[in-house]
Amino acid sequence: MSGNGKGKRICEGNSSGIGVAKGGNLEKVKGDRTLRTWTKREEEILVIALHDLVAGGWKADNGFRPGYATRVYQVTKCEIPDTQLKVSPHINSKITTWRIRNSVQHP
Repeated sequence: MSGNGKGKRICEGNSSGIGVAKGGNLEKVKGDRTLRTWTKREEEILVIALHDLVAGGWKADNGFRPGYATRVYQVTKCEIPDTQLKVSPHINSKITTWRIRNSVQHP
């Protein structure tokens, strides 16, 4: 640190996961998370599965019926048997991301 007390502070974590960040504020230190990247094929299957659910009567005025994500997972698992996708967080997160990006109000 410099003599005037305005030196940089490097975030130093401890076992509690709380550290001191720039400016001296206490902030929660996020753990090392890896984000899963969807393949083009997985996204295509997801879109096809959602279209099939709409055609099959799973879509209502206020969104999909409960259990739609499990149906999407079953279709995905049939098409790509060795996929690592899970209903939560992968499928739910992807649909939520699409909804936010496209400003759609339904789940």
